[in-house]
Amino acid sequence: MSVTKNRIGIAIGAVAAMIMIAVGEVVIDKQFPHPPIDVKDKVAVAAMMSQMPMNFFLALIANYAFASLVGGIVATLVSGRSTNNPPVVTGLLLMLAGIVNLVMLPHPLWFGVASSLVYIPFALLGFVVAKRKTAV
Repeated sequence: MSVTKNRIGIAIGAVAAMIMIAVGEVVIDKQFPHPPIDVKDKVAVAAMMSQMPMNFFLALIANYAFASLVGGIVATLVSGRSTNNPPVVTGLLLMLAGIVNLVMLPHPLWFGVASSLVYIPFALLGFVVAKRKTAV
């Protein structure tokens, strides 16, 4: 398998996952409305986060898991289904982006740990799903 095809798979898989995360966060924000805040004001963000219900955070984790699954499927299909490296790297990139988000905005500790653990396994699950041959 060509390195270029794998890299393209990683890039498209990561972009697909990030689009899914963005769309999911819009839906989650509609389900759990909060007053507008300045995200640069860490005190205001921390106060808002402390007021959010647990279901808000569980919805975010589910969103990250689903997006990682989609990213893993896309990375696998684009790269040619020959190796699990593209979805693993896609999951790793998503996890790194998630960690950056955790550092920039205050979140509960349990959420940081739990959310960091979903990216790579669900991207690998995407590999398993995409690797299966469809019956005709």
